[in-house]
Amino acid sequence: MEQITGTHEPGDLFPVGVTNVIYTATDIHGNTSTSGFMIEIIDVEPPEMEDIDDIEVVAAPGTSGANAYWDTPEITDNCAVASVEASHNSGNLFPIGETMVTYTATDPSGNQAQISFTVTVKASTIPAFVELDGLTISEDDGSQCFEAAIAIYMMNSTVESGADVNLVAGEYIKILAGTHIKHGAQFVARIDLHGTFCGDTKAIPAPEVLDVIPEAKDRISKKDMFFKVYPNPTEGEFTLELLTYEEVENLHIEIFTLQGTRVISKQLPQGGQHVLDLTGYPPGMYVVRVIMNGQVGFERLIKR
Repeated sequence: MEQITGTHEPGDLFPVGVTNVIYTATDIHGNTSTSGFMIEIIDVEPPEMEDIDDIEVVAAPGTSGANAYWDTPEITDNCAVASVEASHNSGNLFPIGETMVTYTATDPSGNQAQISFTVTVKASTIPAFVELDGLTISEDDGSQCFEAAIAIYMMNSTVESGADVNLVAGEYIKILAGTHIKHGAQFVARIDLHGTFCGDTKAIPAPEVLDVIPEAKDRISKKDMFFKVYPNPTEGEFTLELLTYEEVENLHIEIFTLQGTRVISKQLPQGGQHVLDLTGYPPGMYVVRVIMNGQVGFERLIKR
């Protein structure tokens, strides 16, 4: 009696790719004969990815970009996912404007699926520095709030009785000579810790004489300043001189306009004096920020 055996049966589940199916026939004397054929399963189904909504973030004041975060999309395939490539990763720094982010998933058969979304970074409208010079603010002016990402300077100004004034800065506020806060004014000067600035203000009564200058805790007071700049005012060139004898491991200087535009940013070598140049920049007030060994100091510089 003849016996027939096969490596597979009709209706079996076959994997993607080529599978050989072999049948063997054996007669009563033990003689055999084989025959076979190939079954090819082709995968034409691409992976599936969940969509990611467009993202919109606001750059911190005085910066040119922001970090954007999202969850990695869930990816499935009828067989398997061989690779996933992304044009950007969650947590990357994105420039101001629109950036397209694309994920591409590929299965072992080369089928691909893509999703894209847009990361939009908006520039902050808050200036880095604000100078309030020669203001007179009265009750008739209504509630007034002045904000700056880094610093506010107030000088030669008067806040009348009944006026409501808020100063909100990211790092420090200086109330300089010639400023008078009259009794009965609602006046507050505070350092912003949450990025809300004038979006979250609360006025409190001010004393007749304001003798406390709110400062960020890590700022250096004038008497402890570790550098000076001269000549000030300058026609263009000026000297930055370090006033410390400690070893300098990291010295960085940045110069801003009062509108928050950074015009100079450079790492400086060790040494006591460094010559810098504002020639070609418009006349006006500039702010010099120096970072040295973890200390941060600010000085105003006038360009004629």
